[in-house]
Amino acid sequence: MTNKEFYRELGNIDPKMIEAAAPAEGVQCKKRNGWKKWTSIAACFSLVLAAVICIFIAGQDGKIISKFKTNGMEDALYPVPLAGETVFFYEVEAARRAYVGKDVEFLVAFHVYREGDLLSGEALAAEYQRLADLGYKLYYVENHWTYRAGGTKEYIPIVVGLFTEEQLANFKANNAYGYSFYFASNGDGSAITVNRKKAITQFPSNVA
Repeated sequence: MTNKEFYRELGNIDPKMIEAAAPAEGVQCKKRNGWKKWTSIAACFSLVLAAVICIFIAGQDGKIISKFKTNGMEDALYPVPLAGETVFFYEVEAARRAYVGKDVEFLVAFHVYREGDLLSGEALAAEYQRLADLGYKLYYVENHWTYRAGGTKEYIPIVVGLFTEEQLANFKANNAYGYSFYFASNGDGSAITVNRKKAITQFPSNVA
């Protein structure tokens, strides 16, 4: 391709500028080979940079997000959700924004409320079962722990869910209950973990 053809390929350029920029027929540009060499190097560098960026982005895919640091908003106070309402704690909302478009799942715990009070016992187990039947992946974390008065370590099993962004955005709430989603952590601030393959499909009443 000649210089003239190259400039024409760019489009929307004044033909007079093309004629002025193009060398006369038979005239060789003395630094043409050098220009080609540096253009090739620049092109290779761009490809390598693009590959690094793609690898970085691809590295975000398939992750479980179980914790997200925010600027001191973790201790914010939230109203008790009303019936049919879903509330996401600040750090969960921030994580959802940070990973928008990425292939990740959010490992979050959630409280269920009925008329302002926490749901418990058989009613809570029945709600877990309803969610599991809808296809949500729920897990029973027995090794979740916290510190009590005097620095004693106490294990408090909890149920958590592994949700995609779509599932959180379109959470199928029971119209009789309110829900609040948050990142659960242990007493030392470490995130909880689950085995993806061991989602619970049947909830006995003593699990709640």
